[in-house]
Amino acid sequence: MPNIQGKITYLYDNRNGKDGTPSKFPNFKFKIADQEIVLWANQKPDFLAKDALVSVTFGHSKKNGSAYVVTDLVTKKPLIQALVSAPPKPDTSFNTEELEAEFNSAVNTFAKELDATVTVEPVKKYNKDECIFVMSLAKSIIESGKIDVNKAEVDNLIKDLKFLFKVNFGN
Repeated sequence: MPNIQGKITYLYDNRNGKDGTPSKFPNFKFKIADQEIVLWANQKPDFLAKDALVSVTFGHSKKNGSAYVVTDLVTKKPLIQALVSAPPKPDTSFNTEELEAEFNSAVNTFAKELDATVTVEPVKKYNKDECIFVMSLAKSIIESGKIDVNKAEVDNLIKDLKFLFKVNFGN
């Protein structure tokens, strides 16, 4: 369930209709930031007023999607409370020099660990003749139906054809 904190920008008391008759569904509508929320209750909490700072846990109606104040499962009281002061704004500032130093330190540490654990193997040179030999024979064998077409069989076929090429052509 989402939670929102902030100042109530407007509050509408809907306990009585326009003609003064009591409403069948008494509620209070209020807005915090851009979120309109309904508190379904016939008694107004003392702290619920325009410009009051509150914290509210709310849900959304399955019927129409409107937001409503959630009630506690045990006590059945609405999950809304007054705040003493404005909610703190998160600190989004940062020191670029400090960030760069941390990044460089992490990169250097990672590079040292990588050098210690990784052994570089020489890269094999691409052999065009071997590739053509293997691919053409593999295609012919697969199309002939003499081999099951599954990954393991094809992998074994390619390994065998590479070995055959090296034995016959010495590469």
